[in-house]
Amino acid sequence: MKAVFLRNLKGFTGHASLYELDEEIGYGMDWNEPGKPAGYTRHVVVSATDVMDGPETYIFPADGDGVVLSWQEMPGSYRGGLDHAEALRRMGATIYDQRGQACETPLIELLERVPEDARAWYEHGPMNHSHIPYGLLCRRAAAEIRSLTTKLDQCLRVVREYVSSELADDPSQDAPSCELYPLIELVRNTTVK
Repeated sequence: MKAVFLRNLKGFTGHASLYELDEEIGYGMDWNEPGKPAGYTRHVVVSATDVMDGPETYIFPADGDGVVLSWQEMPGSYRGGLDHAEALRRMGATIYDQRGQACETPLIELLERVPEDARAWYEHGPMNHSHIPYGLLCRRAAAEIRSLTTKLDQCLRVVREYVSSELADDPSQDAPSCELYPLIELVRNTTVK
């Protein structure tokens, strides 16, 4: 089943997005006919949030505008992570972009999926071997990427605030010939989480 990302949604705790499915799926339970779904939809909202009990990612049936049709969690919903792609995979779907291209799993997610105790032996020659703890190395790399991403986001927030205050004081600085212009372009072309 394909799940096409449509847009991010506001008004949710955490990160929520609307997806369109390439086939109808049932949701809820019809109380008059046990075993029969209450309704069918081709749209779902996936919401990832970190609550008091820990991280959770839930899938809810929705209409094409992103309005949730039932707050009963759908199959694929899970606790212990904040990953839309993982929830949709558990549902049996793969995320596609609006051009129909399958979305690549982010590198950090791939690194975090490698078991921490995964190891390999490499034979350099008949008498020379190396033990490589690649699971541990993948986890360290993922942690470093997350740390650097957080630091970058913090830096970009500071730059964005600075640029906004400078432009509020003097809007004429938004010209290619001005010293502030490279920072303005950086802020415009970089997404801050």
